[in-house]
Amino acid sequence: MKLYHYTDSAAIKAVLEHGRLWLSDIRYLNDHNEYMEGEKIIRSVFENKVSGLPTANTTKIMKHLESYFDSSKASFTLIGSFSRGEDLLSQWRGYCPKSGGYALEFEFNDIKKFCVPLHECVYENAKKNTAAESLFDYAERVIVKKQSNMSKLFQTTWSNIAKFKNSGFSEEKSYAQKWCFDT
Repeated sequence: MKLYHYTDSAAIKAVLEHGRLWLSDIRYLNDHNEYMEGEKIIRSVFENKVSGLPTANTTKIMKHLESYFDSSKASFTLIGSFSRGEDLLSQWRGYCPKSGGYALEFEFNDIKKFCVPLHECVYENAKKNTAAESLFDYAERVIVKKQSNMSKLFQTTWSNIAKFKNSGFSEEKSYAQKWCFDT
């Protein structure tokens, strides 16, 4: 499968000189609300799912969730976006200057060699809710039943936030390459 990264001449020059792609902080993307939408969906699903739990468990789970959202101020989730759209006007407009731009073409498996996972972006609300419900089940196992570690839960939470995109951008058919870490 071919994926495309739309960009400007400065980025092309850097890729050619250094052989690297730069990732963008999730807080500074073209869609400034992108990560907030992911947080909103996850928070909503968590609030619905905790309603049937004992109060102590509800408090623990929601406290951790809010701390993860608050941690976005002190941690980094870096994103590189790749579209399945080969020649999309919306991509040219959104990611390239009026003076011109470039669409770098990659093979899916070649991008995976960068050692950073690629995640297919989720545009449909039903799929976002299903993923958030799975995240809740995992959070309950980690926080209440202590069946895994908190660091992995943090990574999984931000992975979901990073791949949830507004349905208005579904034409992109994007994959997100993300790197998430605490400072």
